[in-house]
Amino acid sequence: MIQSQRKRLPKVKQFSVEWTPRHSYHAKFRLANAMRVQIGPLCLVWRMPWLDRSARALHPELFA
Repeated sequence: MIQSQRKRLPKVKQFSVEWTPRHSYHAKFRLANAMRVQIGPLCLVWRMPWLDRSARALHPELFA
């Protein structure tokens, strides 16, 4: 992925914390442009680089 294309992709917040009392489990998820970790009712999300295949599938107009 070219740097200019990477800059035009949407970004998730740098870091977020959520309390979800209805969802109490332990898991780790790699999202298209973030990492999410669920530890009981606590959910942590932080920004990561875009996955190339996800970026191309979700924003084909940037890769034409």
